[in-house]
This record gives sequence, structure tokens and C-alpha cells, in this order.
Amino acid sequence: MAILVVFFLLVYIFFRIKGNKYLIATFFATLVFYSFYVLLYQKTYLASWTYGIAGSDMLAYYKSAQQWYLYGKVPAQASTSVLFNGAGYALYIFILKFLLFYPNLGYTNVISLNIINFLVVYLAALKLYYVTDKNSYLYTLIICNVALYFSSVRILRDPLIFYLISSIYSCAISDKKLTNLTFLMYSVFLFLLRSYTILFIACLFLYKKRMFNTLKVFYVLFFVSFSSNVVRLFLSSLVSENAFPVLYSGNLWLSAVKFLLSPDIIDSFTKVTLTPNISTLTYFLLSLWLTYAYLTIAVGALSNMMDNFYLLNLFLLSSNSLIYGILYSGTNEPRHKLMILIPTAILASMSRTTIVKKVKVLDLVSIITILTVLFFRSVL
Repeated sequence: MAILVVFFLLVYIFFRIKGNKYLIATFFATLVFYSFYVLLYQKTYLASWTYGIAGSDMLAYYKSAQQWYLYGKVPAQASTSVLFNGAGYALYIFILKFLLFYPNLGYTNVISLNIINFLVVYLAALKLYYVTDKNSYLYTLIICNVALYFSSVRILRDPLIFYLISSIYSCAISDKKLTNLTFLMYSVFLFLLRSYTILFIACLFLYKKRMFNTLKVFYVLFFVSFSSNVVRLFLSSLVSENAFPVLYSGNLWLSAVKFLLSPDIIDSFTKVTLTPNISTLTYFLLSLWLTYAYLTIAVGALSNMMDNFYLLNLFLLSSNSLIYGILYSGTNEPRHKLMILIPTAILASMSRTTIVKKVKVLDLVSIITILTVLFFRSVL
């Protein structure tokens, strides 16, 4: 089944990119990079883990799908509530059961699943390319983010969630009437897989309906409600032994900033030079991407503050950073950056567009800034 899905996705992608030399070149470039990334990942983990399936989450997904296949046993996660993604877990494991065990080809199906993950996230980037009037800068920025490849070599829901987020973005931007139905369909699956994507769903729905004033009220209500709950939880933590770690330490807002800025480019550069491996390389490449994107956003931020689409993405970037700041105390894996990848890339693209005549200078300044910082860090 997995091999057939790979074949179908490849045919569909070739159909979408045919006749466009830039898309063809970038697709094959990303495919080559991903092939090397998979090989490096498998070389690192294959000797220690069965089929290279490292980590408790991935192993749990695989074993749940295997038990469902062998014994018809529905995974225990399916019994949890919708808000805790019980139905989403069951849906994802159901998909895994068919991809990994029909037929049961062992390691071949695991690699095929990795390829499917990659093709799915590429299709997500391709959707945004076409719906934004072939914005090649946005498309290129997205496919250059190593978090896509990091997530694709793993058995996790993240590639599918990223595709669904891209899909509701496409529906919200498009004016076609059919997109109302597809937006609803994508939103249902997205919510089932990860409940706190409700922020994406609600905001993009209001944007699609051009309810811009309502959107601005929603932004204010979110931050007021969030702040009041933070104060309430913090006061409760003063008299409770079960204090929430982030609140107890008083670093909630700092944890959100930490999520945005991590991995730190200096620390990542130090680690990749001292102990080069797939992990340190991934974090360093991600830090380069984030540094460039944030520098670009900063340059054009003031020029875009009156734009409704810019405000929408700025809100989604900041609100999701706050959520991850709470959930993970600011620390995160590269796959968590998928939740803010599209808003970040759109903000960078819009900032760059406002200074069209200076885009080459902006890119050059960003690159020089990054290289200068790394040079001084290497000699200190």
C-alpha cells in the first residue's frame, strides 16, 4: 500500500510541476537533499532501533498500528476525549496500519512512509505556491526549512498536520466557492489531529469571510483571556505544591520568546563544529533559517502593520509561541517549528515585498550579519 501511495503522489506532483523549470529543479533538489538526510538518519539510528524508529512517540505509533493489524486491537489513545485528540490518534494509527502492514514488508514500508511524509509536506508548499499567485520566494523559503525533513523521517502526525494547515490557508486565500466545503473538511481533520490548531481554523475562517474587525476583537480577547488565566494560575501556584513549572518559575513570557528564538544560532554553531552529527546539523540549519526569517520580518514589520493578512499571521505566530511556551517551557524539537513555519514564512515574504527595490540588499545584509556573528563566535 505504501509503495502505491508513493507512486501516486509522485505522479500527481509531476503533473503539478510539469512545464515549470523552477519547480522541477527545486523539487529534485529537495528530493536529493532529503535522500541524503534519510540515509544519514538511518545510519545514525538503525543499529540502535528496529527499522530506525527512534523515540517513544514514534515507537508507540508503530506498535499501536502493529497491534491493530495483528489482533484487531483499537489503540488505547482512541478512548481519550476529542480535546486530547483521541479520535485523531485513532485516525492516524488507522492510516499507519494500512501503510505499514498491507502488505507487511517491514523496513521497506517504513522507508516508503518516510517518502510519503516528504511528498506530503512538499505538496503543502506547492499548494501555497499556487494560491499566492506563484510566490516563488515564499515557496523557496518554506522548502528550505529543515524542520520539514526532520519531521518527514519520523513516524509522527506532524507532516499530515502541516499539510492540513497549508490546505486551510489555501482555502482561506482562495475566492472559489468550493473552498467553503473543503475548508470545513480540512478543518475537521486538523482539529481531530491537534485540537489547539483551533486558533488557525478560527482565524482563517474569519479572514476568509473578510470579518476583519471581528478578527481584531478576537486577537484582543485571546491575549486578555490568556493573560488573566496566567495570573489566576500563577496565584494558585503560590499555594499549591503542584505548581505549573513555567508559571512557578515566573518565565512564561520568556518561554514564548525562547520558543521563537530557539535553536540559538551561536549555540547551534558551537555544537555542530564540536560534535557534527545529524542532530547538531539539523539544529544549526534551523537556526540559520530562523535568523534569516526574523531579520527579514523585522526590516518590513512597520510597513505592514495595517495589513489584515499580516496581522493574522503575526497573531498566529505569537499565539502559538505562547502555547508552546506553556506546553514545553520554551524548549522544543525542530518538528514543533512546523506549527509556526507558514506564518513566519508569510511574514518574511510580505516584509520583503514591501521593499522590492532593496530585496537584494536585504538578503545580502541578512547573510553578512549571520556570517559575521558566526565568525566572531568561532574565534572567541
